[in-house]
Amino acid sequence: MKIILERKELIPDYALPYLVNGDFSGLSPDDRKNIDVFWGNYENRMQTGESIVISPEDDSNFTWHPSFGLACNCVECTIRIIK
Repeated sequence: MKIILERKELIPDYALPYLVNGDFSGLSPDDRKNIDVFWGNYENRMQTGESIVISPEDDSNFTWHPSFGLACNCVECTIRIIK
């Protein structure tokens, strides 16, 4: 396994069920769109045979500057594109 890209992101905790399990129940259409745009930036970097892995690293904490969306509780996650 080779790590192509590795980056820390502050992911809103409400987005994790969708990003990890594909469960978008309870998300507003705007929230889902914001998540899709954010995740699409990673998918657009991928080449054939690569995968994206998201690894939550700690409990959620409030932040004014999440990776997307408004201020909310977020979880620091490592996002990796691997081959």
